[in-house]
Amino acid sequence: MFETVEPVAGADVVPDAPIAWAEFEPGGWILDLICAEPVSALDDDGVLDRVAALERIRSLVDAEQCAALAEFARRRADDEFGASVGDEVGLALRIASRTADRRIEAATRLVERLPATVSAMRRGAVTHSKARALAEETDQLCAADAATVEATVLDRAAESTPGQLRRRTARAVIRIDPAAAAARRRTAETDRSVWLRPDACGMATLGARLCAADAVGIFELLDQTARSARAAGDARTLQQLRADILVQRVGGAALAASRPLVQIVVPAAAVVDDCAAPAELAGYGPVDHELAREIIATGVWQRLTADPSTGTVTDIGRKRYRPPAALADLVRARGRTCAFPTCERAATRCDLDHRHRWSAGGTTSAANLWPLCRRHHAIKDGDPGWSCELRPDGVVTWTTPAGRVYSVERDIDQPGVSRITVTDPAQPQEHAPDRDELPAPF
Repeated sequence: MFETVEPVAGADVVPDAPIAWAEFEPGGWILDLICAEPVSALDDDGVLDRVAALERIRSLVDAEQCAALAEFARRRADDEFGASVGDEVGLALRIASRTADRRIEAATRLVERLPATVSAMRRGAVTHSKARALAEETDQLCAADAATVEATVLDRAAESTPGQLRRRTARAVIRIDPAAAAARRRTAETDRSVWLRPDACGMATLGARLCAADAVGIFELLDQTARSARAAGDARTLQQLRADILVQRVGGAALAASRPLVQIVVPAAAVVDDCAAPAELAGYGPVDHELAREIIATGVWQRLTADPSTGTVTDIGRKRYRPPAALADLVRARGRTCAFPTCERAATRCDLDHRHRWSAGGTTSAANLWPLCRRHHAIKDGDPGWSCELRPDGVVTWTTPAGRVYSVERDIDQPGVSRITVTDPAQPQEHAPDRDELPAPF
């Protein structure tokens, strides 16, 4: 759509020449005009006006990105690489593949089903969050009904918050066909899920997508119990109490009974004294040594120790009955996450993939194994448009169906070590591998 551009400040662009989008720096005469005067020189109204103007520009940019994502998905739908479109976009944007999937799906819904909403985004009248709310609420409608709902609610979208627009849209959807709304709700209930997202400072977010009645009921139970504790003199805040009650109800006795494995990776120096390098909690990331020691003291755990001078894994400690194979432990601890550049799935929930296929003579050894989640294992072994290589220096190179090559220095090192080399605990196995080491069936 855009082939040439006038020169703008901060962008190395030649007039009337094709734009090198990959090197293009944000800018343009609109931003130059809006930001010509330092924000510190504006009065309060001026600052708020600038915030609002920049939000409108963001809406325009979001609309154009939606159009580009939908176009790329349309092209891939017509060829053999359509199943991995999210992986290609994820690499380009440096986001997780599933996050890219959601953005592509949302963009496609907007462009194909709600064109008036996209036009409103281009005018800056509707933000992307509002457009997403409208698209999600109308997702299960036929195209004609979606257009009817869009026409009903869009006129007041600019003056509504995303939550207000979502509720107005939901009411309009139910009014169109109450019976169909109930059927859509039953379908949506199959999309229940729970997820974990690491946060900063040793914290994490545990989220759940539940049926509305269940979610409200659980929250009300937590809230009422927390308020009762506050009334009885508990000094914790309501937020803290709700969180602690949730952990007690869900994780307390049941967590102690199930005793899941917690894997801690520590530098050798940290086993005996303090050192600057952090420990690693499998499935989460870096943690301070005080928290690591608490986990070691109370949990069912497995410690893997790295020599800080060489990076070699020197010890695999155990504290559980019938442990998994030492080789599997070593490979997963070394990789920590799926080897795809933008994937953060914990190695403990990944396949152990033979980089050089077992069926083609590849050995089951630390040098030939790496963790890949089932999705990225599938595109590596089953999608002819993809290829990958893990070099001895730890750099992973993936080539996409579009011919783009991504070389990423994977974070496979143990804490405090810039790179790690792993000595095989045994000679490469020539017999059939353990069940845990088998590649996925594709």
